[in-house]
Formats: sequence, structure tokens, C-alpha cells
Amino acid sequence: MKKFASENAVLNIVIGALIVAFAIVAMFATDILADLVEYIVAALIIALSTLRFTADFKRYTSQNARFILIFELALALGAAALIITGDPLARSVGFVLYMRGFVYFLIMQLQNLKQRFDKFLIYMAVLTLGAYVLFSGNAFAEQLEIILFVLLIAYGAFLLYLGIDETMRKKKRK
Repeated sequence: MKKFASENAVLNIVIGALIVAFAIVAMFATDILADLVEYIVAALIIALSTLRFTADFKRYTSQNARFILIFELALALGAAALIITGDPLARSVGFVLYMRGFVYFLIMQLQNLKQRFDKFLIYMAVLTLGAYVLFSGNAFAEQLEIILFVLLIAYGAFLLYLGIDETMRKKKRK
């Protein structure tokens, strides 16, 4: 827990209160949170696609599989760029998820590999989720905005709790 909070109780209280205030103002008074969601999702697509690409590139030695992985990475980075330039969030995220599931099944088929059943189910769920998000439209962006709001409120409340708890403990010791 020390990684997510400061050792200074007053600093935790101040930062927690600022995060909660920012989340409330950004959600209900401005469009900052809606704009922030797009940049966060684009950054996540870039980071996760790159990390997954490097892991899969080492694992699969076939030239066909590597070509497919390079093509998938290029499309994922393109989808992230489209999010930043104003393309609908749901379309890009749905496309990336659907593409990830499709590429997994394509590589397994090309290399005649067998995977565990649970991994098959996970990638089938990714494929299905990608199709859902791809065609859900603006509802997905609104859901992500609400999720980001809840996460900010929870983290701010967590910092407030840690700060207030540490302050109360110090008062009891004196």
C-alpha cells in the first residue's frame, strides 16, 4: 500500500481531497473526464499492444505468425491514433479487441498449436466483447467515463482514509 500513498498523512489528505474534488467537477461541471478517457484508452492500447507484441513475437518463430503480429501491432497503433484524432472510442476499442481474438485463433490455426480450454474460452470472450463494443456506439464511451469517475473517487477516498487514520493514530499516541 505504500506504493499508492505518501508516508505524510497531511499530504494524503490534501491529494485525496483534490482528487475527489477534481473527479466531481470533471464529471458534473465540465467535459474534462470525457476527453481524458480518450487519451487514457489510447495510451492503454499503445502500451498493452506493444507489451503483448513483444511477448508473442518471442514465442512464435514462424514467419507467417510474426508477419501477422507486426500487422496487428500496426493496426492497433493506428486505432490508438484514430482515437486521439476524434474517431469514436467504441469503434477503435472494439476493433482492437476483436482483432486480438481473431489473430490469436489465426496463429493457433496456422501453427497447428493446441491450447488449454480455458485460454480458448478467454480469447473467445475477447472476440465476443470486441464485437459487442464495436457495435455498441456511444454507450461504451459513457460507461468508460463512469468507470474512470468511480476509480478516481475510490482512490481519492482511499488517500483520505489513510491520511485521516494516520492523523488520528498520532493524536492517540500523544
